[in-house]
Amino acid sequence: MRESRILRRFIERESKYASYKFALLRGIIEIIQEYDHLKIESGDEKILFPFGLLIEKWIFYYYPLIENNIPQIHGQKDISFRKELEFFIEKYRNNGGFLQFYNDYRHSKLKINEIKKLFYKIKNAIYNGPMKHLGYSSNRSYYSIFEYEKIRSRKVNIKSENFNLREYLINNYGFVKFDKNLYMLLNEFGSFINGTESIIFKWALFSSNINKTLDTEKIIFLLRKSTEVQRDVYDAKKVYDRYIRDLRCVWSNKRLDFANYEVDHALPFSVTFINDLWNLLPAHYEINRKKSDKIPTANLIEKRKEYIKNYWDVLFKEYKNRFLKEMEIGLTGVSGGDKKDLFNFGIEKLKQKSKFLIDQGYEPWEI
Repeated sequence: MRESRILRRFIERESKYASYKFALLRGIIEIIQEYDHLKIESGDEKILFPFGLLIEKWIFYYYPLIENNIPQIHGQKDISFRKELEFFIEKYRNNGGFLQFYNDYRHSKLKINEIKKLFYKIKNAIYNGPMKHLGYSSNRSYYSIFEYEKIRSRKVNIKSENFNLREYLINNYGFVKFDKNLYMLLNEFGSFINGTESIIFKWALFSSNINKTLDTEKIIFLLRKSTEVQRDVYDAKKVYDRYIRDLRCVWSNKRLDFANYEVDHALPFSVTFINDLWNLLPAHYEINRKKSDKIPTANLIEKRKEYIKNYWDVLFKEYKNRFLKEMEIGLTGVSGGDKKDLFNFGIEKLKQKSKFLIDQGYEPWEI
């Protein structure tokens, strides 16, 4: 396949001046895997994803690397957004560090006038760097693989209680556009390409080659830090705690109490890294241990859908705007509408995600 040869050339032969190409490819793969419901198919056999999601990925990739002084460019130059990223690194250094920054971002607690500077610099780094140059050695033209499609910025009331940073990024930074065949390749084999034997490993090797004193394993740990943030279940748990007398295990129907229940990631955190409220459901600890990192089958989700929707409703009543936004961005791709219809559609999308992960080789789980 032509696309597979192109991809191998990207990883092995394209410019090794900076780590940007690794960040671009890793970001594209993860966005395909996590946000496939947000893709747009154009009439020219191209696929589009919100460019803002790439900006978000780069922030979380580079934060731990810059915080730990891991070099990312050969020579005297430095990454173009170091100053803007270091502003937040210093701000959070003695205030919870990376994890607190991540949580403040997810809950839209960062000042928009400060974070916008970082958004802008990373956007330019991606657009004028790897997006422009990847594929040039083969095709002799810039933007020959990844294109940028601009959109008119939308006016946003940043003082609104409903303001959401992730939504702002998605709605105001255009799209990354690439060939449908490349999308299909990355969709099918992205989890293998993105493993430690390829992009992450080679990114770590790139950094250690700049500074021979650095340990490759430490760099791999830092590169994976953005996807190993604490499993943020507190907000869901404090709601379930109030309803403990009425709770039953979402998977087994066992009665729950404070001594035997845990908040389960329906789609395992170790696989999807999704901390959204819709993915946090109460389960009996013994059942949760058995489930572990396995994927609940579409059949199981269908059988337990009324319990899932009931717990969604509990969280919806407590965190309405946040719940709807996380479901829109992380699961359904749609906003508004009747709550009953939205929950039913959410179940169908959850089953689709389950089937996709199982088809990718993750172990299915039934009870």
